[in-house]
This record gives sequence, C-alpha cells and structure tokens, in this order.
Amino acid sequence: MGFSKNFLKILEIEYENEENENEDNINNLIKLAFGDQVRENIKRDKENYITESIKHENYIEVKINPILKERKKVDLINVKEKLPEYFHKCFNFNLFNEIQSMVFNKTFNSDENLLIAAPTGADKTNIALITILREINKELRMKN
Repeated sequence: MGFSKNFLKILEIEYENEENENEDNINNLIKLAFGDQVRENIKRDKENYITESIKHENYIEVKINPILKERKKVDLINVKEKLPEYFHKCFNFNLFNEIQSMVFNKTFNSDENLLIAAPTGADKTNIALITILREINKELRMKN
C-alpha cells in the first residue's frame, strides 16, 4: 500500500452559476488532480472514494478518501554486498530501506541527475550520502 494511508484530499470546485456545479465538473477536477485512471475508479465506485460534498457560496468542497495503489515488491539491497568495504562503516545498518534500494543503482552507479521525493522519515539523507560516496569512489578509482 502507499504511504498516505491517512491522507484526505480536499478539492474546491469554483462555480459561477448553478449549471456549473454538476457532476461533470467534479469529475473533470478529479481528472486534473489525480489523472484519468483514478477518475474512472472514482466514477465506478463513488461511495468508497467521495466521503463528503459541501456546497459553499462560490465553490463546492469535495472530500476524497485516500487513493492507495498496490506497489511492487522491492528487494532490499545489502550494504555490504553493493558497496566497497571501505564504505561499510558509513551506515549503521545492513540493508537499505525500500526507497534507498529503489534508487541505489542510479545513486551509486550513475551520474544522472536525480530528484528524490519521499515522505519525511524515508531517510533521503542516506540517499544523498550514497551519491557522495559515489563521487569519492570515482576519485579513488582514478588514482589507482
């Protein structure tokens, strides 16, 4: 399951007249916020997603339950198997977590630019450390 188990999305739909507050406008806003597939899921199973619709003077507030996606199983990467021995003491654990394992190959074996977005507490700092170790490792290999 996804990270946002307690997340409740609130959409505010502005309207100028009574004709604009129809279900199509709600569906279009959901498509804009979440994409086509999610919109289709919500249209099919509305009572499980939309918990509340409140009409205000100039907009409708629609509360949508968390939309959780099945995630692929990620094999956790062993620090000692993937990093040179002289880097083992940089980490006080044996396995990288799920997010670190997902991006390890690009962070340690590639010079690609990366943008990592993950929840607070996902240990993004160790991802940055892996990229620093990559640069140190490149320098050490060039000197040998």
